Parts: sequence; structure tokens; C-alpha cells
Amino acid sequence: MTFASAMQLSALALLAQIHPAPPRLNPQSHDVLILRSGDAHKGLIKVCDSDSCTLGTVPYTREVIAWIGLATDSVKPPAVKDASEDEVHLRDGSIEKGHLVGLSLGEVDIEGDSFDRENVEWIHLAGALVAPPQTTTTTITTTEGGSGGKSGGDKTTGGGSGGGGGGGDKGKQGSSSGGGSSGGSAGDKGTQGSSGDHPKPGGQRGHLWSGQIHVRTRVTTSDSGSSMLTEQETDITAHLREFISPLIRPPRGERYGTIIDLEPEGTEIHTDYTVNDTFTSGGNQCHGSGNLTLTLQPGQEGYGRAQWIWINDAADDTTPWIGFPIVRGKPRYILDTPAPSADKFSVDCHSWTVDAGGRKEYSHTKEQPFGIALIGKNPLTGCAQPVCDPEVRTIDGASGRMHGAFHRSWDENGFHHERQVRWSLCRDDVPCKDEPPEPETNPCGGTAIADGLLQVCENEEVALINKMNSKWSEYQKTRREADPHQSDFVKAMLACTGWDAAQLALEVIMAADIPLIGAEGEVAAEAKEVKEQLELINKFMKALYNGDPLALAKKPAELKNLQMLAEAVKQFVELYHLDQGNAEAFLEKLDQCNAPLSQETISSAQSYILTMARAFEQFDEYSKIVNDLRSKNDECLKKQWDAYVACVQTARCQKTPESACDSRRPPGDWPDVPE
Repeated sequence: MTFASAMQLSALALLAQIHPAPPRLNPQSHDVLILRSGDAHKGLIKVCDSDSCTLGTVPYTREVIAWIGLATDSVKPPAVKDASEDEVHLRDGSIEKGHLVGLSLGEVDIEGDSFDRENVEWIHLAGALVAPPQTTTTTITTTEGGSGGKSGGDKTTGGGSGGGGGGGDKGKQGSSSGGGSSGGSAGDKGTQGSSGDHPKPGGQRGHLWSGQIHVRTRVTTSDSGSSMLTEQETDITAHLREFISPLIRPPRGERYGTIIDLEPEGTEIHTDYTVNDTFTSGGNQCHGSGNLTLTLQPGQEGYGRAQWIWINDAADDTTPWIGFPIVRGKPRYILDTPAPSADKFSVDCHSWTVDAGGRKEYSHTKEQPFGIALIGKNPLTGCAQPVCDPEVRTIDGASGRMHGAFHRSWDENGFHHERQVRWSLCRDDVPCKDEPPEPETNPCGGTAIADGLLQVCENEEVALINKMNSKWSEYQKTRREADPHQSDFVKAMLACTGWDAAQLALEVIMAADIPLIGAEGEVAAEAKEVKEQLELINKFMKALYNGDPLALAKKPAELKNLQMLAEAVKQFVELYHLDQGNAEAFLEKLDQCNAPLSQETISSAQSYILTMARAFEQFDEYSKIVNDLRSKNDECLKKQWDAYVACVQTARCQKTPESACDSRRPPGDWPDVPE
């Protein structure tokens, strides 16, 4: 094994230990996933493998994806050349075919080939037939603000209310499987209604949901002589407008259900914020409140939210089509009240300190964001934060009511957290007088909090892996930029004042440790041997430099040593690529060079030095991320242990088998869970 290959294997072994198979942050708007349902989702696509793609933090299975767009503002992909194979559409207009096996921030990989990500614009997945996008006419037609009947009339459109069914020929009964929030499709094509015959962008306008959402958060900690309290209470008078679109079954393009985007229309948010901290040496008190009224349209930027209802009208499992199951007759929903990125309210704070000089008073004002509510378990990512709802929330048939509550408490970093969310909303054609219910408590504690903290840690770990892979791709790309200039660099270094350049090269490498990350055994021994050989050559070169270099031609043994020296310099150049940050020394040597070299050769050598110096900076950043990843991995193992302990303790409380928790136990030596 050569030293170079040993170094390469060592680095690969290290990466394998860190993440044997990488599983997959604020999303940007230039990438897009076009689903087979016709929906288009914008964000930053960090990674894809052969089974799924992750947009922002949301994974999408391959089965639901039609097109992957990279760095494009368009949602209109090019024509497909051959739908039977995956196609990579490059920016130069060419198309390459091959099964997509991976996509990172640096490159796109298909079977037998790879491409720089920046050169790829679209990727089409084999067999994908895309439904008409939401901006075109859909099969759903509702009458804005109207109510749907259960029986069809004279070829009129189906009802806009939840109980309404589709229209049909006179005397025929329409479908009543609208799922509680929209009518079915028309039974037979007939006269279109005066409104709703052409869906507006983002879906067709439908009913208004109204009600109350209450959110309470409390964070406390205390020890000898000090206590800290932060409370935030948010009361939301919600008014959410439906924007209705079809769910399309691939590959036939048939409608199997409905997806409803809920957007605030006059929603009022009121938040109270209080801080009361006391210490032996001072304290801090803050109070403030804010009011906000929101009306948004689908896709309006600047507000992060996800409020949806999914309705299944088919008897089949929807997972292959949308990525998760929707039970027929129980529409699923999530509510994520808008988190305005710029809208904040002022909080007045009063602080004081007490020391030998007496008591000093301070006042200041800070900006505080409005509170938000996360209701309903995300169908794709689950409950990835301790503040979110761990339960799947559904509408009971055609009841037109969203009603529920949950309470979560957890300890983290020395602070105790409490969060309570209650809500009650009804569609505008359903009476809604109920107050939001009080949350039920779990006497056994449960695992939701520990699972949520673990998921947060694992998401952060994935983000670091993506960041590490991105930096590695940058480093490799920069090295490839330097490769065409390497031979000129070697030529210049060997020619410039002969032995001086060689002496500089060897002294540089002897002054620095050979970079072997995690090397041991045979690799470490080989590294030691190489360094010892270089030391001998260096000593010989220094002695020879004080004599007559021309005499070498008459001394075959010494000429052989000179050849060894030249090979050592070349090995240094090829293996280390200026990784020890000695660009200045080499540039100075080139600047003082008296050898008969062309300006083109010198310029090429300088380009090599500067490019490789930049590559080393990128490698240094990569190494720092690797260290951060190791620390995060240790942190996640501890949180995995906490989740395992919570599972065991819950099983003991509920008198169920503890063995059901075995799959949650982290690898390594851990103590038994105490009784």
C-alpha cells in the first residue's frame, strides 16, 4: 500500500465511522419539488438518495416526486425525452439518462456518472406523470360561500360546504363523501356555476373556519438564592379561509381526494410576555404585549406557516401517492399559526444590580416575536420539536369541527418547560359554541418529550452532515481546479534555483506533521517510514548544497540520491498540495526565480499555489465541522439514552413489557435503568 492510498483509506474510514450512510435549513426559494399530484413545493433541497429527497427539513419519498428543479424560479419543467428512465436535464440543454442514486449540495449522481450540481437544472424521475398544476382548471367546483345539498339538481355544481356532494343529472343523488370541508366533483358535466368554475392560483376559495386557539408557555429554574421565570400567553381569534385543490393519483391522473390550504383572513393574535428573574446580585423584570391582525394569500412570502386539511375519497391507502395515510371519513389536519418574520412587539424591561457600591437601576426595551401554535402531528416529519403536538388530529366525518388540547413538560439545560395548547374551530356552516377543552394529563409521563428532544438533536446532526458534505464537495471542486496547473508547479519548483526549491520543499514538510487523521497501525508505521526517509534525503541535500552541484553528473550514487530527492519533492507536491498553508513561501520563491521559465509556466504555477491554498482553507473548515459532528453525535447518544429511559419508565408505569423499548437503546455500554 502506498502512503497516498493509505491516507485516502484512512480518511474514508474516518468518514464511515462518523456517518456510515448519511440519512439525507431555513429553506431557500430557488429549488423546487414538483409532486405527481401536481403540487409544487419550493425550498432548499439539501440531499436526495435513491429513495427520497429532503426539501428544507421535510422528506418526500421517490414515489410522490415527478420533477426535481435546482436553482430555478420556474415551476414549468422541460419536455421529457424518455419517461421510462430517470433523466438529468443539464443547463447546456443536454439530457443524460440513468437511475438517480444521490444528490448533495455539491453534485448529482446517477448510475455510472456524476455531475456538478450547478450544471444541473432539472431531474425527471422515471414513470412520473404530473397532474395539472394548481393554477389550471381542476375537477373540483364549489360555490363560494354556498351550501351543498345531498342530492343533485339540474346539472349544477356540487356544494361548497362539508356535507355537500357532487352534482349530477336531475333526480340522481350526488356523492356525500366530500370529507367534511368540501363537496365532491360534479357527477356529469353540466352548466358551471357563476363562481368557482375557474380555480384561482393556490386553490379554489372555499369556506371560512373560525374559533379560538390558546397557547401558554412557561419556563422556570431555581437554585440557592436565585429564580428565573418566563411566561408567554397567546390568544388567537382565528379566521381561516379554505383554498381547495384536488389530490391526484399517479400515474392515471385521477382525483382521489382533496387538499385544503387554510390561510388567515382577519385572524387576530394577542400575546402577553413576562419575565421575572431574581439573583443575589440583581434581577430583571420585563413585560409587554402585542396585537396583530393577519390576512394572507396562498404562497405569500415572509410568513412561515403550514395549515392544511387532507381528505381521502378513495378506499385505498394513500401512502404511495402522498407519503402518508389519510383515513377515509376522517380528514387529517395540521395548524401552524403564522410566524411573522418581521412583526414583533415591544417589551419594557427593568434591571438592577447590587454590589459593594450599592444598587443600580437600568431600563431598556427589546423586541419580542408573537407566540405560535403547532397543532397536529406533521404527517411527514412527525413531532420533531418538544413544543409541537405529538398526536394525529382528524375531523370527525362531516362534523366541520376542529377541537382538542395537549400539554407538554420537559427539562432541558437546567430549565423546566411547560407548554399548553387548546383550540376549538368550526366551519362557517356549523355552530361552534364550545370553549377549547383542557388538556388531559398522562400519569405515566410518556415518551413524547424525550422523543422530541432526540428528534431535534438528530435533525441538527443531519444538518451538520449536510454541511460537512457540502464543504467536502467545495474542497474537492477547488482541488480539481488546481489539477491542470500541477505539472507546471512541479516543473517550476524543480527548476527555480535548483537545490533551493528542493531544500525549501523538504524543510517545509519536515517542519509540519504529516496530516493523517485517525491513522493507526500499518498506516501510521508507513507515515513514520516516509518521514525518516525524507529526513535522510534532507541531510544529504544540505551537505551536497555546500559543494559543487555539477559534480553530481560524475557520481552515479549521488545522482541516484538526487533522483530520490526530485521524487520526494514531487511526492510532496502531489500528496500534500500545500495543505500546510505555505503558499507565501512558495510564491516568494517563484518571484525570486532565475530559472529560464516562461511567464506562462510561472503564472500557471502561481495559480496552482493560490488555488490549493484556498482548498486548504476549505479543508480546515471541513475539519472543524467534523469535530462539531463528533460532539453532536455524543449529545444525540445521550438524548437517545434519555428517550430509552423514558420508554422503560413508562412501560413500568403502564405494566407493559419493557422489551418493547429494546430497539430504542443506544449502542455502547449504558447502565441499567434504575427502579
